[in-house]
Amino acid sequence: MKKLVLVFLIFLNGCVSLHSPYPEGYEGPSALVASSENRVDGSTVQIFYLEKVNQKLIVNSMGASRGATQGQGFSFTSQLIETAVPAIEATFTIVGATAHAAPIQSLFSDNLIVRGDITFTPEPHEEYIVKGVLNSEYSAVWIENKETGEIVNKKIEETQVK
Repeated sequence: MKKLVLVFLIFLNGCVSLHSPYPEGYEGPSALVASSENRVDGSTVQIFYLEKVNQKLIVNSMGASRGATQGQGFSFTSQLIETAVPAIEATFTIVGATAHAAPIQSLFSDNLIVRGDITFTPEPHEEYIVKGVLNSEYSAVWIENKETGEIVNKKIEETQVK
């Protein structure tokens, strides 16, 4: 049942409006938040990305990668996006999720996902990256400073009980 809900949500995602991460009229400095991946094989990838800013869905690496992969059979093409965000306090929804080249693979594979919100103020002109780990026992996603590796705020963690 969980797999059918995931497939339904993938198709439903095409009906959603995307927003700018900037508040209307903002003219201040910005920072960058990049996505990352862990390639499992040629058709399966774990993507760690910024999904929302202040609860508003933005253009993200999962959507861009799905678009780039469409029609390529079992070959997954990653599109890792760097998102410019305002250097003001905001709530960032970050995600770590398994992505497959062909939707049918979702029915026969582990589809791991971890999602959560982190509130912080990006430093002007700094670069950050969303990183994570996904496996059947423990999954986590976090934002870290790209240069120093320092984790911003906290990790979003999930432990699977067997």
